[in-house]
Amino acid sequence: MFLNKDYTNDEIIHLKKEDIEVLQFKALLKYEDEITHFFTLRKGGFSKNEFDSLNLGLFNNDNINDVKNNYIKLSNCMNIEYNNIFIPKQIHSDKVIFVDETNTHTLMNQKYIECDGGITNISNIPLVSICADCMTVLIYDVKTKYIASVHSGWKGVLNQIIVKTVNKMIDEYNSNAKDIIICIGPSICRNCFEVKNDVKQLFEEKFEYTDIIKPKDDIKYLIDLPKIVLNDLLNYGIRKENIHFANICTKCNTNDFYSYRENTVTGRMGHFIMKK
Repeated sequence: MFLNKDYTNDEIIHLKKEDIEVLQFKALLKYEDEITHFFTLRKGGFSKNEFDSLNLGLFNNDNINDVKNNYIKLSNCMNIEYNNIFIPKQIHSDKVIFVDETNTHTLMNQKYIECDGGITNISNIPLVSICADCMTVLIYDVKTKYIASVHSGWKGVLNQIIVKTVNKMIDEYNSNAKDIIICIGPSICRNCFEVKNDVKQLFEEKFEYTDIIKPKDDIKYLIDLPKIVLNDLLNYGIRKENIHFANICTKCNTNDFYSYRENTVTGRMGHFIMKK
């Protein structure tokens, strides 16, 4: 296995299978007899030009056949069920749905449900969230064996979609906060997420956490989205040792990851989880 850059750290391992590269969380690999999971890098696919090359985004004007071929190649390489993949049409909401056989087959049927997360306890249904700077979150309940995949951009952080997903699992599917593992993939870091005063005010009105907003210059501010999410989850009762961040910035590493902030026209990575 040869990697141009190895992103392995305390939380993740970086693997190359054929010419596709993925990251996996060490915390979830402990349960690899029960679940499959991975986060894709941008290499090894069929997409061209700005989308080069393993683009998994269906709504960013890439050639749809190239994107489908990317999913097929990835599915074969990572041994997941291509026909059963659930791909939401992400709308930066706080909507999370239960996924079963009636709303999978996304790529075959091209019926995309508007939401930003899925939950299931059914085997062989890969859940995926796509991103190019936003957070993608995998959730696993080690007792009930429910899985979830969540997309959370800054609007999702503001609307606390991750905590709401955990709450849904507890209220509706008998989960317990102490049994839940949460893994957050590569996303834009606190030094790269710049906003103006209008967005800064939204976060000031919502959160009272310290040191989450810092001025960059006279008109821009830096917001620490991972710190907000961490505080939200700790306050909700998730154990600190069960919260894992990849600690990789997509905007700082555009050779290997897509970044919307760096290149508005770009592809998307995918964060997958599937119950075996």
